[in-house]
This record gives sequence, C-alpha cells and structure tokens, in this order.
Amino acid sequence: MANFLAVAIAVFLDRLFGELPIYHPLKGFTRFATYIEDHWHRQDEISKHTPQADQSQQANPVSEESDKTANQAAEISLKIKGALASVFLVLPFVALTAIISQSLPVPLNFVFNVFILYLAIGAHNLKQHALDVQNALIGENLEMARKNLATIVNRDTNHMDRQDIISTCIESIIENGSEMILAPIFLFLVLGAPGVVLCTLVHTLNNMWGYQGPHYKNFGWLVGKVNSVLNWAPSRMAAFSYILLGDMKNGWYCLNGQAKTWNSPNAELVVATGAGALNLEIGGDLFYQGQLKTRSKLGRGKVPDLSDIARASDLIERSLVLWLVFSLVVSLGH
Repeated sequence: MANFLAVAIAVFLDRLFGELPIYHPLKGFTRFATYIEDHWHRQDEISKHTPQADQSQQANPVSEESDKTANQAAEISLKIKGALASVFLVLPFVALTAIISQSLPVPLNFVFNVFILYLAIGAHNLKQHALDVQNALIGENLEMARKNLATIVNRDTNHMDRQDIISTCIESIIENGSEMILAPIFLFLVLGAPGVVLCTLVHTLNNMWGYQGPHYKNFGWLVGKVNSVLNWAPSRMAAFSYILLGDMKNGWYCLNGQAKTWNSPNAELVVATGAGALNLEIGGDLFYQGQLKTRSKLGRGKVPDLSDIARASDLIERSLVLWLVFSLVVSLGH
C-alpha cells in the first residue's frame, strides 16, 4: 500500500505544482552533462580523417586505407568516451539514492520516495506545453507555436507548417506520455527510488545524446541502448493502456501492423498504437540536426486537427488514472 500512496501523492503534487517551483535538479544535471560533453566529445576527430577527393590527383589507396583506419579508431574512441561519460553521470546518483533510501527510517524514506517520483513525473508540464502550442495555433501565431513545440521535441521546428506542428505535437504527447510519466511509475514499482533516478537520468541523456544523428551516433550509443531497455516494458504497457482507453480495434491493428516501421524499438510502438487508438494518422518525415529523416506514417484514421491535441492529452491523463489503479493492485498484492 505504501507504494501506491507514494505514486498517488507524487501524481497529486505534480498536478498541483507542476515542475518544482525552485531550481530543478535536472537543470543542474543537464549543465553538468553539457560540460562533460564539451570536454569529451570531439566529433572533429572523425571528420578530419574523412578522405577529401582531390579532382586534380588520382586517389591514393594507401592514404585512403590509412584514413579509414584512423576514422574507425576515432569512432571506437568516441564510443568508449560516451559510455564512460554516461556511466560517470548516472551511476553515482543512482547509488547515492539507494544509500539514502536504505539509510532513512520508514517515514522519512516514504517522503523521500514521494519527492523523487514527483521530480520525475512530467504530466503537468507536458500538458501545459501542449496547451501552449495549441493556444499559439488558435491565435494563428505559427512562430510562437514552433517555439513552444521545440520545448517538447528534439528536432527542427523552424520550417514546420501548421499541419506539421499539430501532428508533431500529438506524436510528442503520445511518446512522452510513456517515457516521462508512465515509465518512472513503472520503474518505481519495480526498483524503488533508485529505479526512478536511473530512468530519469538516462532519459535526459538520451534526449541530449542518444539520437542516431551523425553528431551523436557514436558518443550516445550506450545511453540510447540503455534507454531502450529501460523503456521496453513501460512502452508496451503504455501501448496497451492506449488500446484499452481508445479505439481498441484500430489501436490493436496499428500495434501489430506498424510497430516495426521505424528504427526505435519503443517509440514507434507507442506512437503507432496511440495514434491508432485516437483514429489519427501522424508521423512521417522530419528534419533532425538539419538532415531529413525518412519515416513512415503511423496510426490509421483522419489527418489530425487542432482539437486532437487536447484529445491526445486526455488519453495520457486517463492512462495515468489507469496506472494508479494498476499500482494499487500491485501494492495490495504485496
């Protein structure tokens, strides 16, 4: 019962206050991670070994082979540095959380658990950011809508039109509903406060480094893999939540027919199912780090309109209620 009460109180605090009114610890963590990246991530070590074709001279096979070897060595070096940076940034905080959790008496440990989970759950902020995008579009302010959208997506929004903004906002709500809200609750029920810290810090680093763009392909490989593992079970439970609370037939169809059309092992499953449950078709190509990333459409149904942003937010809220019931059942079982 204690775990259910901790989840319920943390969700209530998030709904009441949103993000911590004072300085949020994740902001400090992000700055520290940026400092580490600035000193450890030298992508130019690879680019300087990339052979440049000389139109006036015949290519030198020996030189090209040497450059290829140097390039491979630089890639391996970046992978090692990225892995070490990820471990250095995450494990000490997870270990510290475990030590504190084990050291505190039961009443204080309960308060500590509530506080850690409250810091991790982002339901209020996700809904508010989506509302900001919606309000900007209602006011026909595309520039402000793009700016607001950039706070919840990790991609280029500068050239998005109205329809792209709506579709991308809904996609982000569905995906972040799983990663930012449901996953921390799941990890808390399974691993306690250390699991929440692990999930949150890995998710934060994944947003910074884990995308498979050219700049972070090597440096962010480990954090991307760990994030996929941590979200494997929560994403599937989130997908089934969307099915139960939306159009079950359409959601199930999209879960089975579209879940492997993107490269991500979790995001496409959640987005496809959520979009299908809402009877929407979203996704498609996007620009990330200035490069076009080809993706298929996900979901099945109509092209989303402005009102569907609120529908997507409502789906996440109802899923959160369902998970509160789930956590109650788990707590009673123990």
